[in-house]
Amino acid sequence: MQYLASVNSAAQLAAILDATPTAVIVVDADGTIVLINTEGERLFGYPSAELLGSGVEHLLPARFRAAHPGLRGQFMHAPTARPMGAGRDLFGLRKDGSEFPMEIGLSPLQTEHGMLVVSAIVDISERRRHEARFRAAVESAPVAMVMIDQCGQISLANTEMQRLFGVSDGELLHQSIEILIPERFRAAHPGMRNQFFHQPSSRRMGEGRELFARRRDGSEFPVEIGLNPIQTSEGTFVLAAIIDLSERRQAEQALHQSEERYRSVVESSSDAIITQTLEGRITGWNQGASQLFGYTAEQIVGQTLQALIPAAAQDSEQQSLQAIIQGRAVNGHETLLQHQDGRVLDVSSSLAPLHDSRGKVIGICRIVRDISAQRRARNAMQHALEEKTALLHEVHHRVKNNLQIVSSLLNLQTRRSSPEVQRALIESQSRIKAMALVHQLLYESSSMAEINLAEYLEQLLALIATTYGASSQGIALSFHAEDRAIKLNIQRAIPCGLVINELIVNAIKHAFPAKHKGQIRVLLSRSAAGLACITVSDDGVGLAADFSWQGPGGLGKQLIPMFVAQLRGELQHGSAGPGARFLIEFNPDTPEDDHAGGTDTHR
Repeated sequence: MQYLASVNSAAQLAAILDATPTAVIVVDADGTIVLINTEGERLFGYPSAELLGSGVEHLLPARFRAAHPGLRGQFMHAPTARPMGAGRDLFGLRKDGSEFPMEIGLSPLQTEHGMLVVSAIVDISERRRHEARFRAAVESAPVAMVMIDQCGQISLANTEMQRLFGVSDGELLHQSIEILIPERFRAAHPGMRNQFFHQPSSRRMGEGRELFARRRDGSEFPVEIGLNPIQTSEGTFVLAAIIDLSERRQAEQALHQSEERYRSVVESSSDAIITQTLEGRITGWNQGASQLFGYTAEQIVGQTLQALIPAAAQDSEQQSLQAIIQGRAVNGHETLLQHQDGRVLDVSSSLAPLHDSRGKVIGICRIVRDISAQRRARNAMQHALEEKTALLHEVHHRVKNNLQIVSSLLNLQTRRSSPEVQRALIESQSRIKAMALVHQLLYESSSMAEINLAEYLEQLLALIATTYGASSQGIALSFHAEDRAIKLNIQRAIPCGLVINELIVNAIKHAFPAKHKGQIRVLLSRSAAGLACITVSDDGVGLAADFSWQGPGGLGKQLIPMFVAQLRGELQHGSAGPGARFLIEFNPDTPEDDHAGGTDTHR
C-alpha cells in the first residue's frame, strides 16, 4: 500500500473518519478494503486488522457477492457521488453471520495512488422496523390507503385500496396516482398536488367539492379523501385515506326521498300534525293543523302550545307530557283544544316521543283529529240507546206483568172448573209462566237481548215443581249444566222454555202412575260442533214400543215437535233402561226465522 507511505496523511484521514458517527469503509479500485473507521468496526463486528487488505465482498451476504464486482466496475467507469443500489434493498453481513439492512453512499476520492471509493454505511434496521409497523397499520386499516411521493408515484397501497379500485397485488406500485382519477379531472390534479406539497398539512382533500375516483374497469364512484403528510429520509410523502361514498350517497338519496315523502304525507294529511319541544315550543305545523286551529305555520311556529290548551284540559295535558318524558306513547287520547277564534274543540290526540341519536327524548310529535262531529253523533246514539233501553225495560216489564195477570186469571178459573178443565188450565198456566220467566230474566239482564240458558232452566224447573207439586208426589226434579256460558235471545228462549216445560210436565203426568216416586233429570251441555244439547230423562215407566210423535195424544205431544222446529233443532227419543229419554240439539247462535215452523227436522 504505497499510497499510505505518508504516515501523516493516513493518520489524519483515520482521525477524521473515526470522528464521524457513520460507518465508513474506503476501498480501492479492486474492492480491497484500505481503511475502516471505528463505527465500521462496531457495525460489522470486526477489528480493522481483520478487514484491511481483504475484499469488500467479505462484508456482503453470499447471495450478493457474485454480482458485486460488476456493479463496482460500473461505478469506477463513471465515478460520481451517489447512493449505492438506488431502488434496491442492500444488506450487510456481520462477523457473527447476522444480516442487516443498510444504506450506502458512494463518493469517489482521487489520490496520487489512484481512485479510492469512500462508502458511508448506515444501519437502517430500526427504520425498517418502523416501516414494517407503519405498513402493517396501513394494511390493517378498514379504509383504502395509498402513499405517493412528490412526483405523484404510488409507493404503498393496502389491500382495501386494491379491492376498491379492482386491481391486483402490487399493480399500483410506481404508477402515477392520476390513473385513479377520472380523465376530466386529471389535467388539474398535478397542480393541486404541488400546492399540497408546498404547504403540507393534514386536511380533507377538495373541501367543498365533490370528488370522484376511477376503477380499473373505468367505472367512477364518489369518494372522500383525507390527506396526511409523512416526513421520511427520502423526502415528504402524502398518505391518503380514501372512503367510497357510494352507499352513503345512496342512503342520503333514500333519506332525501323519504323526507320528501314524509313532507308530502304530512302536508296532505287532513289530521293536524304538530311537533314540539319538551318545553312546549312548536317546531312543526302542517296544513291540517292550520285548517283545524286557524293559525298559519308562520303565526304559530316558535310559539308555545299553551295557546291551544284550554284551562279544562291542562291537567290532562300534563299527564300526557309525563308519559312522553318516560318514553311512552299516548294513543287516541280524547281531550279539548282551542281554536284561534276561542272555540273549544273535541279532539282525539296521539302523542309519540321524538328521540335524538342517543335515544334521549327531545320532543313530541302530536297527531290531532277533530272528533266534534263523532262526539255529537255518539252522544245522540247514546241518548237513543238509553231511550231504547228504557222502552225495552218497560216492554218486558209489562209483558211479564200481563202474563202474570193471565196466569192469575187462569188460577181463579180453576177453582170453578171440573178436574179435566182444571188440568188443562194448569198446563196453560205453566206455559204462560215459562214465557213470563223469559221476559223477567230479560228485564233483569244488563243487555236485555239475551238470557243465560242455565239460569233460565234452573228457575223454570223450580216453577214447574211448584206449579205441579212435584215434591208432594214424591217426584224429584234435578238440573245439571256442563256449560253455563250458553246464551239465547228471546226468539229462541221462548220455544226452548216451552218444549222443556212440555217434556217435564208430560213426565210428571205419565211417567209415574199409581203415585210411584221417581226422578226427572235435565242436563245442559254443548256438543263438539258447538250445538246446545238439552237432555230430559226420567226413571219412570218409559215410552211405549210403538211411540211416535205423529200418533194420537194430547196437546203437549203436538206442541213439542213444533217448538223444536222453531229452534231449527233436532229431537231424539228413546227408552234406554228404565224411563224415557229425550235429547234436543240446536244451534244457540243461529238467527231465528219467523217461519221456521215450515222446516221441521225432528226425528
